[in-house]
Amino acid sequence: MADLDDVHAELADLRSQLKSQDGRLADQERVVQGIAELLGAKEPAFALSPWWWPTMTQSQADHAWKILTEWVDGLIIPRYDDGKNDCALGELPYSTRVLRCWFAHPGIVDKLSALFWAQKGDYRRSAAAHGPLDWQENWLTKTLDALDKEFREKKCIASCSYLNKTIAGVAPKHDTLSLRDRIHWIKADVERHAK
Repeated sequence: MADLDDVHAELADLRSQLKSQDGRLADQERVVQGIAELLGAKEPAFALSPWWWPTMTQSQADHAWKILTEWVDGLIIPRYDDGKNDCALGELPYSTRVLRCWFAHPGIVDKLSALFWAQKGDYRRSAAAHGPLDWQENWLTKTLDALDKEFREKKCIASCSYLNKTIAGVAPKHDTLSLRDRIHWIKADVERHAK
């Protein structure tokens, strides 16, 4: 769980930046906006700490899914792809390391969530200088290897046994799995959580 001391350290850093800006309005507005977002978050403790999916409320699950799918689609798949991702724009992004059905595997969702939080920790302003290298060489590599292993063990090639058991009742094949299928599945997952 994110430490309240980290929040206070971030606020102190923001205050320091504000004082050092010598009256530059744009920078002051950015700093004030950062503080306002931090203080105005609906659930600041949830927004600042790693997730445990089984205990999430519906609003927390909805928030976490948005963050995680954007991060996987926007960073992990395009940046750390194996070069074989030939998705057309608008299709469900995937690679041979992060298969289309990743969102249906609770263990993979947990691993990707942990990787997301490890990146946040290793790339924060107060992180050790070797933090990004730790994330790149240790956490990213180990997590992608673990995903490969789990996908192989579950035989997620032409179809996915997890999708066959989905809470949404959808069981498409990998080659026909779409963004709409993922959205439908995630919506059903969010509704499964307590209000």
